[in-house]
Amino acid sequence: MCGIAGVVCRSENQASAVLCRLVGSLAHRGPDDEGTLLCTLGDRVLGFAHRRLSILDLSPTGHQPMQVPGISLIFNGEIWNQTTVRSRLIAHGHTFVGTSDTEVVLHWLAEYGPDGLTSLEGMYALAWVDHRTGQLFLARDPFGIKPLYFAATADGLVFGSEVRAILDSGLIPRRVDRTGLATLLAFGAVQAPYTIVEGVQEFPVGHWGCYDPTTGLQTTQFFQFPSVRSATPAEAYENIRVLLDRAVASHLMSDVPVAVLLSSGLDSRLIAAMATRHATSLQSFTLGFEEQRETSEVPLASEFANAHGLKHTEVWLSETDCLAATEGWLRDLDQPSVDGLNVYIICRAVRGAGIKVALSGLGGDELFGGYPSFADAPRLRRLLKGVRWLPRLGKCAIAKVLGVGRGATVREKLDDILTGPADLRRIYLQRRRLISDQSLRDLGVYPEQLGLESDFQSPLDPEVDIRVSDDVAEISRLECEFYQANMLLRDADANSMAHGLELRVPFLDQRLAEYALSLPGAVKLPDGRPDKHLLRRVLREDLGVDPGKAPKQGFTLPLGRWMQGPLADLAKTAINRLKQNGLIESRGIHHIWDGFAREPETPAWSRAFMLVVLGSYLERHQLD
Repeated sequence: MCGIAGVVCRSENQASAVLCRLVGSLAHRGPDDEGTLLCTLGDRVLGFAHRRLSILDLSPTGHQPMQVPGISLIFNGEIWNQTTVRSRLIAHGHTFVGTSDTEVVLHWLAEYGPDGLTSLEGMYALAWVDHRTGQLFLARDPFGIKPLYFAATADGLVFGSEVRAILDSGLIPRRVDRTGLATLLAFGAVQAPYTIVEGVQEFPVGHWGCYDPTTGLQTTQFFQFPSVRSATPAEAYENIRVLLDRAVASHLMSDVPVAVLLSSGLDSRLIAAMATRHATSLQSFTLGFEEQRETSEVPLASEFANAHGLKHTEVWLSETDCLAATEGWLRDLDQPSVDGLNVYIICRAVRGAGIKVALSGLGGDELFGGYPSFADAPRLRRLLKGVRWLPRLGKCAIAKVLGVGRGATVREKLDDILTGPADLRRIYLQRRRLISDQSLRDLGVYPEQLGLESDFQSPLDPEVDIRVSDDVAEISRLECEFYQANMLLRDADANSMAHGLELRVPFLDQRLAEYALSLPGAVKLPDGRPDKHLLRRVLREDLGVDPGKAPKQGFTLPLGRWMQGPLADLAKTAINRLKQNGLIESRGIHHIWDGFAREPETPAWSRAFMLVVLGSYLERHQLD
């Protein structure tokens, strides 16, 4: 795991100065080594920058940028099938000087170019230049586990692993992208391809791109979701069991110790139990909040760890610790988000224990049906179809009845869902919304004025359609494309790499994920409940663990209470910053904050917290 960046401009002096800033900006991602490279790209100068977190091949032979005759590469990530790929290359006459997967990728791209990406199974973002053709290439893994951003400049291009690095390059004006801002407010995380910074875009997942100074960056898709195929329950169970075991084993590949982030939930317990089959002296970590000891998941996780021979560490944090960490999180954010603080805190603790690599259970809910959306969205669509003859006022009345006894944020969401069309994608996106349509209008945010669809997403590419006739399969695709990619994976990378910790996600192993996405809903969730049926079977039948024994408790910080107490001054400063810069309407800010003050124990706190995070980010990065 590393940090990568690059620039295309007109002079070596400018490129050298920009590379110096990029290397400095990404230092936290790779504290073990750094490197730069300058070369020509037509009539321009290309510069590569790299920061290394040494995990595979700790020797100098893993240094980047890495070169063979004709090709230069910077690489961030891991290739899980590197042993197989290396063997194929050796059979074709390639020789290697080290044992890193970066060297394997380098030789593979020299042999096959971008067409070879379909044979690489891993998590990655990379850039390489083919000196033989004078072409610059960028690429990103199929699920977007590793980040990559880019921006066109007056003289060329700048790209990198983080938005902050591109800002620090000095080549991009410090202005807020109002479209990205709108999607952030709508969902609590900026929606791809936008970012919070004007002119900076997120490189698309499962794509490679070729850059030419005259035509710009042209991208090509090399991965798409598989079609739904028939499978028997027995076939599905056996294939998932084998593929998951293979995925966990490959994700333990490392020349440094690997740990597991362990909760009392199904996904992390399954990963941990399988990992003990392939590794000895495996460490695990569970985070607990001192003020919530009575409801903490730490004792349950520790009991599981001890039963499976894990070297377990309980990380207990006081309110003072967590408040300090919250301020550190706000300082280290790559982009504003309502989520990710918990990941930041546990990753800081794990890295502080000397660990560089940790396994996470991220992806299990999306692929195997663990969210309420798998049942709720189809149910709401059936309801909407049944009342489609009602006028809007009638549907509002139904929403009002369903919202009795619930907070204002839930009532507003129900109103938005029930007054729209009976489209599964729209319903899903409305369920994932942070701020309602009316509250966004109060903030002066209108999607149609920003070139967005009414669901606050970028206009659909008519050639890219993930809809299928199977509701469970479609929800799984939607969760992967939106919530997982735009929030969970982005925040997981930024908040782990803020401390120089590599998070690995075995559930998103390409073979496993593709197979899971191909399964019909009747096999994945035979009872219609979002209970991750197949994973429960594997945990119970293959690993001998009762999946219902330890319900997940979670690690929840009282952010709402803190915004009215120890974080009140910070919150006030951030809110005032928002009111002063004029990006959003003050009346809308007041509406959200007053709603939080009236109902601080309801989800209203998350809307208010989003505004605090946004105001703090704008102030720290001086964005207008």
